[in-house]
Amino acid sequence: MGSWLKANAGRVGLSAVGVLALVCAAAPARAQQPSAQVLLLDDGAQPRPGLLASLRIQLADVAQVNARVQSAEQVAASVAARIHTAETIAAQEHVLLVVWSDSPVVAKDGSQEAVLYAVGQREGRALLEVVRVPGGEGPDMDRTLAIKVHEVVSELVASQKAALSSSMLAIEPGDPNARASSATQTNARALAPFADLRAGALVGTQAGTALGQWGTQLAAGAGLGGAAFRASATLGMMIFPSLQVTRAAGQVRFSELSPELLITLGRRLDWLWLELQSGVLYSSISATGSTPAGVSASTHAQHASWLLGVQADVPMHAGFSLALGFDLQTRLVRQRFLVNGRELVDLGALRPLAHIALRFCGP
Repeated sequence: MGSWLKANAGRVGLSAVGVLALVCAAAPARAQQPSAQVLLLDDGAQPRPGLLASLRIQLADVAQVNARVQSAEQVAASVAARIHTAETIAAQEHVLLVVWSDSPVVAKDGSQEAVLYAVGQREGRALLEVVRVPGGEGPDMDRTLAIKVHEVVSELVASQKAALSSSMLAIEPGDPNARASSATQTNARALAPFADLRAGALVGTQAGTALGQWGTQLAAGAGLGGAAFRASATLGMMIFPSLQVTRAAGQVRFSELSPELLITLGRRLDWLWLELQSGVLYSSISATGSTPAGVSASTHAQHASWLLGVQADVPMHAGFSLALGFDLQTRLVRQRFLVNGRELVDLGALRPLAHIALRFCGP
């Protein structure tokens, strides 16, 4: 009886050791889950559970995938607004990548095409992929989109590891040149060139008129910017059509054509850009004056001006925005028009201007 107890006691002890070993072996496996987080923004009206399942399968080795349902208002917002929302989520919630996709469009040949949006946490840019699946069905599209997301996540994870390794290398704490070089390279990667096109209307104050002097403004140029700051230079033209001012001593009709060079500096504030612009104008003014007796004469004047202003730029869709602002034009030469020695028009040394324009900033 004693030997039987000893033998079984030994077996029980071995079994306990075996269970303990299994528990200890399983614990590291649960602890080795990916630390990177990917968030899928799903349409509450048209949810896509298949895409969520495909993302979790494809990203199982690199990231944890969660989903968040968006309201109809959020889904209907402009692309720029949705990208800005995703940037905010990524920064505040420490999410590596925020993704969403438009509903696939079926072509005549049976293939599908969908647009995938992926906004990174630290890259300072939005990655846009257009995926075409010949003859694909719903699951094929979901799997293809998930594979594309896996590529982006793998790239981001690799770049983060490389950046961490570089920061731990031989940059001495007291070496300001090395730190400045590293900061310059980081800022350069976050900046991207863009085209800057504008077309709009403007109005300036003018004595002798009830509604001021109205005109149009056209400009084109290029700039460099990132998610929070941008700067651009544009060449443009202010066009003020003929305007008539009538006095007791006669009347003057004049028009103005002003080529301009503007520098614009912008800072993004939540849902809009706040911008400061400054530049030079070279105005060419043609005027015709006439007396009450019908005697008339024409003249032409040219002078330079300096322009300083501020504007708010509100993004709308696909790079287009609405710009509204106020400027102050300082004429280097004060222009007056006289008829028979009497002053009829004084353009003034300072002229306030208000403008509204449709603007495009994009590649």
